[in-house]
Amino acid sequence: MSDPSCVVSDLDALAPNKVVLWRLGASRTHLWRVLKSKPKNCPSPMIVRGRVFWRERDVEALRMILDQFEGRPNFEKEQQAERCFRKAEEEKRKLLDERPPRKRRTDKRQLDLFSTPLNS
Repeated sequence: MSDPSCVVSDLDALAPNKVVLWRLGASRTHLWRVLKSKPKNCPSPMIVRGRVFWRERDVEALRMILDQFEGRPNFEKEQQAERCFRKAEEEKRKLLDERPPRKRRTDKRQLDLFSTPLNS
């Protein structure tokens, strides 16, 4: 098991998401768009009991990533292209999975069974 003093020092170096957003001057939505654009060398947040925290040492890296972000129109264009690609892949998969309907053969014995009158 890890040393408890190490865990406490790690938690002391964490900043809540609201504080980091305030320092960066960004909204949650803007930060979400930036992170969804998958920038290189992007730090990941820590989730502790369902709350989002950032390491203090990662705040400057986040600031640089926010400065390099090309904006909402570019983000939406990339998202649209990704959706179109997924849709095309899905349609391609459907076409490959489609098979012609099976032709049912009629069983002549069964036809004879029901077509002959019963002898009473």
